Amino acid sequence: LPKVTVSDIGKSKSYPICKSYNSGGSSKHFYKAGTNGIDYYQCIHPIFKPSFNDLKYATLFADMMCEVGIKDKNYEDIQKLQSETLGQISSNFTILREASNNKFKLGIKIGGYSLQTKTDEMKKLIKTTINEFRLDEKDRINEISKMHLSGIEKSLTNAGHYFAMTSADAQISTLGAISEISSGISYLQNLKNLRLSDGNIDVNKLTTIFQDLKNKIVNQPFSEVTVSSEDVKINSNDNNEVLNEQLAEITKVSLFKKNIAWLTETDVNFCAQSFKSVGYNHVDAPVLTVLGAVLRNGFLHTAIREKGGAYGSGAMQDMSTKTFKFFSYRDPNVIKTFDAFKESINWLIRSVTKDKLDEGILNIISSIDKPSSPASEALSDYNSNNNGFTQQMRKEFRSKVLETSVDRLIVVAEKYLKTSCKKSIISNKNYKKELSSLGFEINQI
Repeated sequence: LPKVTVSDIGKSKSYPICKSYNSGGSSKHFYKAGTNGIDYYQCIHPIFKPSFNDLKYATLFADMMCEVGIKDKNYEDIQKLQSETLGQISSNFTILREASNNKFKLGIKIGGYSLQTKTDEMKKLIKTTINEFRLDEKDRINEISKMHLSGIEKSLTNAGHYFAMTSADAQISTLGAISEISSGISYLQNLKNLRLSDGNIDVNKLTTIFQDLKNKIVNQPFSEVTVSSEDVKINSNDNNEVLNEQLAEITKVSLFKKNIAWLTETDVNFCAQSFKSVGYNHVDAPVLTVLGAVLRNGFLHTAIREKGGAYGSGAMQDMSTKTFKFFSYRDPNVIKTFDAFKESINWLIRSVTKDKLDEGILNIISSIDKPSSPASEALSDYNSNNNGFTQQMRKEFRSKVLETSVDRLIVVAEKYLKTSCKKSIISNKNYKKELSSLGFEINQI
């Protein structure tokens, strides 16, 4: 039967066109795209002198920011104003990586979308929100915090592989440690420590922490992006220097020390194992990316899912954390799964074929070339550029994926996956003996 081969793949990929200029101390970016009369806007504000400790409750802080009152209006007034002005408003902390080193800076991104006739009102509301949101509506903050905590607890068993991989990464990667404290199991534990005996949240303690974090938000954004089907007018004389000196590196980041087994109320396991690897710019990064797909499709699926009974498994190269990781999802096994991770590497070195390689390349290219809406493609391009991954770098990465050979795959597997690794697992008390035999430190969630 006819099938798609690597030779059928186009050699290049097109990217959105961005117009950029500086104005008022901010770097402004504009994409013209077919948005059906809707404008999208995002801005990133620096966090002044951020520390590792600031990340403990940062995700809840960002979620809460758009759900409370502003100035003299309470949260109900603001929700009504939001529904009249825009389709969505949201915020989140964003880690900005310097591609050439291991430094990470912290910003808070806020944005939304609206009808083009409401764009100015949307931008005004977004600016007012980040500069003047209230922290005195304690009942509302308690309500939002409890819902947020409940959602994280539920996701522990729905997306346990994510939490397990993050915990493993935190032992060998700076960004892994940042992710663990801001959105991993450590983050969940910090939230649970705020829960009082009556089920409510210690709002007084939380708002004190939030006020300190709010005081670190720089009023002026250093970067803004607009996506619209209408052209933007750019004043060619308006080319002021961007005032981004307040975008500071996160300090006092501490890696986690031990392989941890996290015990909770679950009938299954989520296993994870991480190796140190490389970032986006490294010559081995495209090969490692293909390697993950080959291991997943060529060995892990059969060994861990079909034979082992897990719902899923995989391997992947993570350029952000500079790690290569294995995982299993809703898995009845522990030792067998970690053995399968190891055996998959031996399988690849001994017997990987050109067909398995081509299947892996097709898998990665389909992910890179996967179409999305014009607005989503523009915002994705903006985020990649912000993290130092230019369009040219992405084009070269894609080309290198297509050039991957069996020999290079084996060399890279031996170079990175025959070294020491870190492990983590989400499990339950029934597996305690097995987990102890593997050297895990046992922690209760």
